Amino acid sequence: MFFFFVILTVLIAYIMGKFNINNNIMNILLLLLLLIDILLAGKWLYTYVPIIYSYIMDYLINIATSIDVVILVAIITGFASIVTSSVTGFVETKNKRREYLSAKREEPYREFIELFNKLLNNGKNDYEYSTEEMIKDINDFNSKLTLWGSPKVVKKWNEYRYKTLDKEQNVKSEETLYLLEEVMNQMRKDLGVKSVGKKNLLSIFINDVGINNLKNK
Repeated sequence: MFFFFVILTVLIAYIMGKFNINNNIMNILLLLLLLIDILLAGKWLYTYVPIIYSYIMDYLINIATSIDVVILVAIITGFASIVTSSVTGFVETKNKRREYLSAKREEPYREFIELFNKLLNNGKNDYEYSTEEMIKDINDFNSKLTLWGSPKVVKKWNEYRYKTLDKEQNVKSEETLYLLEEVMNQMRKDLGVKSVGKKNLLSIFINDVGINNLKNK
């Protein structure tokens, strides 16, 4: 009975999807079939899971009583060793991958900070950051970000570019700074450093932000 309703549900869902059927009656029918499937699945689990569990436990107990204690301990110890080795290997592989990516991301992320600093200091103390140099730095950063940037950093950077390049957005200069700060905070997370609160990173580069930040605390 259970498998009959499951097959019927799959068949109706397939037909509706293939022929793009959006009919209220068919939708209600499909919903009812899904509810029936859930109820029958719950009934099956309630009836047979305890029985299957009992069979498994009886089987394990019979094995345990028929095997010598020394052999049983050796089997358990070997199994525990395999599990421990597998978990340790997985963790080590994950850590090595994180370290490798952090090393690759460090350079473009550092270049981004330098780019940000150049933009802020442009026109100050006779320093001039030409448009050509800025475009070159941004293109270099984009190239490296394409290869090594994490999905979240790429997303944050694209959000900044979209809002600043789209004239209809009318984004204020203060808002663009906050967007760049979000990019830097996400970069910190990628390198294993905790993010900091709003304005804290900006206060390193901009004195007025630092003063206002302290006043707001």
